[in-house]
Amino acid sequence: MDVKIIKFKTPDGTYLDGLLRYKKEKKEKVIIAIHGMASNCFKKREKTISKYASDIGIDTFVFNNRGSDIVRYLKKEKISSGSDNIGGSAYENVYESYYDIKGAILQILELGY
Repeated sequence: MDVKIIKFKTPDGTYLDGLLRYKKEKKEKVIIAIHGMASNCFKKREKTISKYASDIGIDTFVFNNRGSDIVRYLKKEKISSGSDNIGGSAYENVYESYYDIKGAILQILELGY
């Protein structure tokens, strides 16, 4: 299984990192896995999901949302006044998850899935 690091931008301008795990032959199906609060896309859970999905012919895309880890710095295209660019579960606004998930879906569509 190959792994490709993918940096993508959410509709609100936040840059996130993801991992696409795939076999060389192009698949039509992909699972977008969303980790839990304060976690990240590099855990054993994501590798396990990818292994089982690959066994049945499905690629996986896991990504760090803006709530990954407890505190982290985020790169954002546009920052409104007063914003300090800090993310992580300590600063997470669950409503912003919409942008993270939509950004991941748009990225996967752009990759041809």
